[in-house]
Amino acid sequence: MTGMSDDLNAIETGLAGLGRQVVRLLRPGLLTANVASGLKKRKLPVDADLETLYGWRDGTDAGTGLPLDDLHLVPGFYMLSLEDGLANYDAFVGDQRWDPSWLPVFANGGGDFLVVGLSRPDAPAPVRHFRIEESDHPVEYESLAAMVATFRQALDREIFFIDADGYLEMDDSAYATLAASMNPRVAWWNE
Repeated sequence: MTGMSDDLNAIETGLAGLGRQVVRLLRPGLLTANVASGLKKRKLPVDADLETLYGWRDGTDAGTGLPLDDLHLVPGFYMLSLEDGLANYDAFVGDQRWDPSWLPVFANGGGDFLVVGLSRPDAPAPVRHFRIEESDHPVEYESLAAMVATFRQALDREIFFIDADGYLEMDDSAYATLAASMNPRVAWWNE
């Protein structure tokens, strides 16, 4: 498996090849010190995968007025800037459904997030899908790096595609099979 930085660059290249506007809306990356500072202010452990993600790009410029689909890095979700992720963290941290170790990194624009669980600094941080209308928020990826690798493979295998109306979509069944194979210890994909 390639490194997370290679996967992120391949995703950007793949999206550019599909003519996706999001590639020009990706913000420049942050210094690792800036990532660490934002996490430490909230007593969250510094995570190498988060430093890699935000060192690559600091999310998507969501204030463009473009349709939400144009912001999507993957079907249904756009990448939050670290500032926006921390602001959402601050807004949800007192909510009964929220674990104080969760940092949102991707959003759907309707209150759902892909969150990185930073409860164990000595282990890869799993990624959960926080659904605003639900009480159960299952782990969907073994780690942030595994999620990014899964996204890359979905693009490479054309499981993510542009539909006839120009929207970024996916073959749900093929994606579930891929995600299960790339995240074998995650019950969500293997039930």
